[in-house]
Amino acid sequence: MAANDTMRGAPLFRVYRLAPGGFAAMLRLLSLFLPGLLIVPAYATDLPSDISSDTTWSLAGSPYTLQTSTTIRAGVTVTVEPGVEIIAAGDYRLFVNGTLSGGDATAPIVLRYTDAAARGAWEGLYVATTGHLRLTNATFANGVYGVMTAGGEVSLTSCRLSLMSGDAIYAWGPTALTCTDCEFRDCTGRGLYVEGYQAGGSVTSCTFADNGSYPVQVKATLLEMLGNGNSFTGNAIQRVGVSCSLTDDITDSDAWPSLPVPIELGAGGGDQVLAIASGGQLTIAAGNTVYATQVDCRGRLEVTGSTDQPCLIGPAPDSLTPGAWEGLLLYTGSVGSFSHVSLAYAGTGLTADGATLSLQGSTIESCEYDGVRVTGASAVTIADTIFRGNGRCGLRLEGSGTTGTVQGCQFLTNGSYPLWALAANVRCVQGDNVYTGNAVQRIGVSCGGTPDLSSGDHAWVKQSLPLDCSVNPTGGVLNVGSGAALTIPAGVTVYLAGLDVYGRLTVAGSAAEPCLFLPTGDSATPGAWSGLRYLGGTGSLTGAVVRYGANGLSLLNASPAISDCAFCDSQYDGMACTGASAPVVTHTGFVGNGRHGVYVADTAQPNLGNIGNAAVDDDGQNSLSGNGGYEIYNGTTGDIRAQNCTWSSTDLAVIGTRIYDHADLSSRGTVIFQPIQTTPTGTAPVLSWTGGTGYTDDGVEPTVVTPGNTSWFRVKYTDAQGDAPRYVRLYVLDGTTPVDGSPFSMALVSSASYAGGAVFARDVALPVGRNYCYWFAAADATQAATGAPTSPQGGPLVNTAPTLTYSAESGYGTDGVAPNTGPAGTGFVFRCVYTDADGDEPTAVRCRIKYSGVEIAGSPFAMTAVGESAAAEGRTYELTWTLGDAGSYSTVFEADDGVSAATGAATQELAGPSVTLVGPLVVGLTVLQVRSDLVQAQWRQSAPGEVSIDIRNLAGRTVARVCRNVTYSSGDAIAQWPRTLSSGVRAPGGTYLLVLEAAAADGTRWRAMAPLPLR
Repeated sequence: MAANDTMRGAPLFRVYRLAPGGFAAMLRLLSLFLPGLLIVPAYATDLPSDISSDTTWSLAGSPYTLQTSTTIRAGVTVTVEPGVEIIAAGDYRLFVNGTLSGGDATAPIVLRYTDAAARGAWEGLYVATTGHLRLTNATFANGVYGVMTAGGEVSLTSCRLSLMSGDAIYAWGPTALTCTDCEFRDCTGRGLYVEGYQAGGSVTSCTFADNGSYPVQVKATLLEMLGNGNSFTGNAIQRVGVSCSLTDDITDSDAWPSLPVPIELGAGGGDQVLAIASGGQLTIAAGNTVYATQVDCRGRLEVTGSTDQPCLIGPAPDSLTPGAWEGLLLYTGSVGSFSHVSLAYAGTGLTADGATLSLQGSTIESCEYDGVRVTGASAVTIADTIFRGNGRCGLRLEGSGTTGTVQGCQFLTNGSYPLWALAANVRCVQGDNVYTGNAVQRIGVSCGGTPDLSSGDHAWVKQSLPLDCSVNPTGGVLNVGSGAALTIPAGVTVYLAGLDVYGRLTVAGSAAEPCLFLPTGDSATPGAWSGLRYLGGTGSLTGAVVRYGANGLSLLNASPAISDCAFCDSQYDGMACTGASAPVVTHTGFVGNGRHGVYVADTAQPNLGNIGNAAVDDDGQNSLSGNGGYEIYNGTTGDIRAQNCTWSSTDLAVIGTRIYDHADLSSRGTVIFQPIQTTPTGTAPVLSWTGGTGYTDDGVEPTVVTPGNTSWFRVKYTDAQGDAPRYVRLYVLDGTTPVDGSPFSMALVSSASYAGGAVFARDVALPVGRNYCYWFAAADATQAATGAPTSPQGGPLVNTAPTLTYSAESGYGTDGVAPNTGPAGTGFVFRCVYTDADGDEPTAVRCRIKYSGVEIAGSPFAMTAVGESAAAEGRTYELTWTLGDAGSYSTVFEADDGVSAATGAATQELAGPSVTLVGPLVVGLTVLQVRSDLVQAQWRQSAPGEVSIDIRNLAGRTVARVCRNVTYSSGDAIAQWPRTLSSGVRAPGGTYLLVLEAAAADGTRWRAMAPLPLR
């Protein structure tokens, strides 16, 4: 008959006893329909405060009630049968010092409070270090924590944990945790929180849903506990929180799995720096997104993304500004291996200091300073990587002792040099690199060492940009030491303050593809730099064009082979030979120098042309003209041969006046210059790019032009002899067909000498086309010009930019979105119309959606074509997107046709839509005493609003005020209280209540409360 006629907080019931287990079954049925009903069973087994012997909690004895906290002693085993309910009648706890096990798939084991809809009404389970919790198909509900453990064994299979006011599972110490096919749902705190680094185990195929904080928060070294098949939906912070508070977070070999939500480093405070110890190794699987503050690696870090599943490392989405985090630091002796990684918004993206770095197929962008900075004796392998939009350099190779390769990379729109390197590190820069749109379209080379190249072979590889040796404010002179050899390939341009050779310098240019040596700062002033100087060194010069030096070439006890070179516009001499120098010089011009073409002193004896011997590699064919003093000045007592050369005149008497030798001073030797060469060979004019904005590596600007507008073509003509061109022409083809008027004659637009380089230009208006190519041609009186511009070049692209307009359909005509206003959770429809007069299909049509000025996650979104309209006629594109946060949004559309970005009204950012509040303004309020004198409240706001927070005692009286009418934006929010009462004294230990009141902009007010136990 009736076993209990009164129930606390519930109406009076008359309850009759049923068959064993039948009543419990009926109660479970009632709870499905009356989840908030307080039910104390009429037939129940009260649990004692102490269980000291092995026992079984049977279905017949169910439900079992906690009338006080109950302890299962160490060494004692309690077996729970399927279907058993364990119900707490108050704020009690079940202590598992021994073993609690049981359950199967037939019926769930339930551990809850009397009110099945309550939250935080009892203390839950505590598993001691001696304890073992092994349950299958169990439901934990209504506790402060579902399970707490300081180091015991927790093994849960197919269990459900929900309605906790704290965390579903809170573990620390050497816990052995295994969760398989479990559900962590609707807890005010976290689904799983493991504090400390000693735990182990695995969490697989589990669901983390609708929790009020992180679904999972663990130490960095424990993240590998998360195995396959876990899902994360609807949690207040849709990230896995990783605590990085240890001196060394990774000390052994850890592997982070691929997770469907981002990994947030630095959760839970501490220094927020992920530190990998010298003996530690961390591998991050493909597809992961990692929000970081700083990563310090002294061991090994491998980030193994793939083409289909790249890894993203950067700051949280609300901090997407350059310098929002420190970046990755690889310390001396460490190893970093990165494949298909996108790294953005750091101070410096990645720093390798004496480390081994492999960087493949990745993107480093939008960093405040450099994309990658290499210092110390690092070994680098960098390939197929994009360095884009960094504030300073894309890549800096500034480490003394750096080795390795950089090839196949793209350096785009960086704020200074795309690539910066010590002179000793330039040999690391290999082929197939692309440099576009950087603020300084040169490769920065730091010189000024004594020497810069001290040993070894340095074979530079031609890049599409010049090398600028002015980046070191104290240097600029490249010093090749006595133990080093430098080879410069054809087609390289170098800007220098000087080049001093004590070892070996080989310039491997040609008449068709010379190497240019010019002063830093683009100075066209003779004497702007010291020129090339062999100071006892060796080597050879082929195809070197040296301009504006003090001397073009200075030789001191050095005899390099010289051919197909030009030494022009020097302050003093084109070539100065001193000491015992005896170079062989052929096919070389000494033109337009301030003093002498060739100056010879001491016992030097250059061979400028000797046709009286059997050798054929010293037959002269040099050109000497237009120098301010003598063409050759012989300051020695020996004879000098300069046969088979060309001069400014063919009159032998006139040539004699241009030579200083025995005829001028009897103690000087004779310059033997007859016979002369009257038909020049080997001094063909050279065409080169003019330099300057838009013309550094091509001859047309703009490279993309709309139909009917003019493209300007420019080229520089240089003739070492100063010969004027017979013609300079421009050829333009559409595919393989010459356009009307091609070839076009070009006009002289600069006043420079032909020896110094004169610029020719021509403007041409072309119709729509993407297959244009062009080249230039020129010739002096006898020979056609050589140089890169004589080869076909792609461009320009003549293209009509597409337009984006708003759809004429009702609701879309002025802002592209409908409806304009709706409650949170509304699926808004965004539409625009893409039109391209050329009929070009878009490469993409996208919609950018911003919330309070910041792009929402996933933006920009690809839009889908609606209908079959042709691009030329206008095609509608559509996106449907659900917006869940209340507040003001803005929208902008973008598209391109592969050449030009779209223009039009829809490319302008407009306000809309407006999302109104639905549901609570404040969600997931939790309170945590983070240290003895500091309390932290955390919550999530679904819309901006003003917040006031009070601390009250259990009598309801306000004893402290945390804040008053402080505006918080939507999203995660934090407030802190320093445990000081309004009276100014420290709050004593005990239980308080934190009360948060919030008001939205529309006047909606909400109140949330959370208990605050102070230790």
